Amino acid sequence: MQIELLSHLPEIASARPSLLFVHGAFHGAWCWEDHYLPWFAEQGWAAHALSFRGHAGSEGEDRLQDFTLEDYAEDVASVIARIGGPVVLIGHSMGGVVSELAFHASPHVAGLVFFAASPLKPATSVVLRVLRERPVTLLLAQLTGDMARMRTAMISSFFSPDISEAELAAHVSRLSLESRRAVGGTFGRKPLYRQDGDARPVLVVGGQDDWSIPLPLHDDLAARYDAPVRICPGTHDLMLDPHWQASAIAIRAWLNQTFPG
Repeated sequence: MQIELLSHLPEIASARPSLLFVHGAFHGAWCWEDHYLPWFAEQGWAAHALSFRGHAGSEGEDRLQDFTLEDYAEDVASVIARIGGPVVLIGHSMGGVVSELAFHASPHVAGLVFFAASPLKPATSVVLRVLRERPVTLLLAQLTGDMARMRTAMISSFFSPDISEAELAAHVSRLSLESRRAVGGTFGRKPLYRQDGDARPVLVVGGQDDWSIPLPLHDDLAARYDAPVRICPGTHDLMLDPHWQASAIAIRAWLNQTFPG
């Protein structure tokens, strides 16, 4: 299956790991293209982003509802093989869950950044807020499994209220549908833990204004991996937020310290 891969390479090659950005539900590699990919390449890092099967420029849209988190993790593994060498995964939202699967499956993953990564289950406060804002849309989505309605219900949690109407319309127009099986597998899953002796570095990054993931849930995730936490200005889609550079700088600082080259 053809998997879309967007890449920005630094002017001078480096022996440091490549970066592979992994998008979340309803998104695609495009969400990293506006800011993160070119910016990290300018900082000297080989920066890549994939689109899961059935998303954006990848094949499989007609079979999207068949796909699972494990299928998406296979996409990550196939792209790692294409890139070659060690990689650091930066997984956003549901992509954080997929990246976690790939991290445990592949020794070629040198490190992992959980980037506003989905928790084990949604907080009650989040469910109540979505119900309050879009009750009919969310209830119909839950009852019918309509991913178009689910996408609509979640838009307000993705993007900052401070972006322009034109930017918001552009981002929304690029959102994909999503697999019910993948979304269902994201919540209610069992926590994963490191194997003894696995010292690969992990970072947890969250958005200060991301109401879809309460801040204590980032601490819970970090505790499982003995990882530092960086809370940055911005909402859930930190890479598209007006304050996107703050989270990029936090990740760069951790990368430079962890992989000095």
